[in-house]
Amino acid sequence: MSQQLEIDIKTSGQVHVIRLSGHLEGQSATTLEQEIQKLLDQGRYNIVVDFAKLVYMSSSGVGVFIGAAQRVREKEGDLELAAMR
Repeated sequence: MSQQLEIDIKTSGQVHVIRLSGHLEGQSATTLEQEIQKLLDQGRYNIVVDFAKLVYMSSSGVGVFIGAAQRVREKEGDLELAAMR
C-alpha cells in the first residue's frame, strides 16, 4: 500500500521550498506537477525541492522534475534538488 504524498511549500525571500514526504508516484506526481506549475504561473522561478522525507519516487516523479527543470530554465530560474538519498 502506498503512502500518500504530502507537499508543503514555504517561501523564504525569493526562494520557494517544496518539502515532500511519502511516496511520489502516478497521481501524486500529477498533483506535484500542478503545484510546481502554480509557482511558475505566479512568476516564482527559484525553487528548491527537499527530498529528506520522501520515501519513494517512481519514474513519473522523475519526469515531473525533468519537465519542471526545463520550464524553470526557460525563465532563467533555478530548480535545486536537496537531501536526496
